[in-house]
Amino acid sequence: MNHDLWTLARQGILRRRRSSLLLFLVLLLSFAFAVMMLSVMGSMDRTNTELLKNTYGGWYGAIPDGKAEDRAFLERREWLDQLGESVNYAKVSVILPVSGAGTVDESFVELGRIRLKSGRLPEAPGEVAVEPDLLEALGYDQTIGQSIILPLSVSLADDPDYYIRLDREFILSGVLEEYAHVWILEKNAQNRLLNSAIFLPEDGEAVIAEAQARATSYGLDEVRPPVTSYFYTPMEGMEETLRDEVDGHLAATRSAEEDFSGCINLSAGAAYLLADYNTFYVGLILVITLLAVVAVYLLELQSDVRRIVRLRSLGASKMQLRRLLLLETVLLAVPAVALGTALGAAG
Repeated sequence: MNHDLWTLARQGILRRRRSSLLLFLVLLLSFAFAVMMLSVMGSMDRTNTELLKNTYGGWYGAIPDGKAEDRAFLERREWLDQLGESVNYAKVSVILPVSGAGTVDESFVELGRIRLKSGRLPEAPGEVAVEPDLLEALGYDQTIGQSIILPLSVSLADDPDYYIRLDREFILSGVLEEYAHVWILEKNAQNRLLNSAIFLPEDGEAVIAEAQARATSYGLDEVRPPVTSYFYTPMEGMEETLRDEVDGHLAATRSAEEDFSGCINLSAGAAYLLADYNTFYVGLILVITLLAVVAVYLLELQSDVRRIVRLRSLGASKMQLRRLLLLETVLLAVPAVALGTALGAAG
């Protein structure tokens, strides 16, 4: 009897060819549509993630007003994926937009998704790349290679409200896509700046040296040293763990007077919170499909009583009848699911 189950299963499907064909088509189209929808949803998730990161930066967290030991701490974290830094040397003295001037390393160029509308990033001292709104506020167009004057302000170390003002001439090497004024920092009480004007470290050191020379000539104290901010991304799934470690480190290394809260990129935060629902939907589709198949066969069994009685009279056991039903299901469902999945993937 066991050797005849496959033959009986095929005969059962052919005998109910109309309902079998209908169930085959339902399974095929369902899986084709489901695979296409899952592909579209996955593509939309990836597109939205990249859009958020391109707009607000791909970094997850930041340590503003960073210290050398902060970088060393981050580099020792096993959950760290990428680490970049931005150094602010001065504020550009325009009313709006509020802009910083300084340097970025290659890692932050990637993490910040810094892109250029035209030109290139500075490659030699005396060159600068600037955001369009800052150029407009300074009265310049976006012509690459022109000479521009940046009015820079460097605050005193002991009195941040007192600035040393100086004008520095640069050659415009590139026009940046806007990036410095669209981010939002959690607990960013001091409204720290990203750099709307980017130059090389040599120029930054020259700015600090000139500001210090002027401060000394005025009989003033030391100017504020460059401020480094560290930006990081954790390994996937370890965002909260690394964030807690960073907050613990800052709480242990900052005084009560200092702002020791780490910053989270809330603007792009959704990119790290997008849930992967694909597995859930696949499981749901499989469950619904299984229930549909069972329901169809239960209905078919109501009209197949004679065949079951005949098989029982020939000595078929209940277990063999269950196997027969399973074989009929496999013979019908497996080709339909395989073909539907292939058509959906192709679609």
